[in-house]
Amino acid sequence: MSLSDWFRAFIAIKLGASSLEVIFFSIERFHFLTTATRIISWAASILGIVGAGFYGYRLLVMNRKLKEVGMAQVPRQIDRSHLHGGIFYYNPADPSWFTDKGLPNFGNKWVYVFLACLFCLPLLMFWPMLNS
Repeated sequence: MSLSDWFRAFIAIKLGASSLEVIFFSIERFHFLTTATRIISWAASILGIVGAGFYGYRLLVMNRKLKEVGMAQVPRQIDRSHLHGGIFYYNPADPSWFTDKGLPNFGNKWVYVFLACLFCLPLLMFWPMLNS
C-alpha cells in the first residue's frame, strides 16, 4: 500500500502544479509563478519515479528473503503449449496476469490495460512540459 500512497501523493502534487501553471500562465500578473509550478511538477514526477523504483527494489528484496526462509509460494508449472518463442505466454484459461517467471499472460485482457498504463503514464506526465 505504501507504493500506491506514494503514487497518489505525487500524482496529486503534479496535477495540482500543472493546473496552477495553466492558471498562472493565462493571467499576465502571475507569469512569474509559472517557473515555480513547472519546477514543482517536474520534481513530483521525478520523485514519483524514484519512489516506484525504491518500492520495487524493496519488493524484490522481500521476495528474495521469503525464498530464503522457504515461505515463498511453490511455483506452479506453466503450460508450455501456450508459451510462444519462449517469451510470449498466451492462455485465456489462466486467470493470472503474470507467470511465475515474470512473463505477462497476453490471454488476460487486463494485461493490455496494465501495459497501456505503464507505457502511457510517463508520456502523459512529461508531454505537457515538453510542449510548453
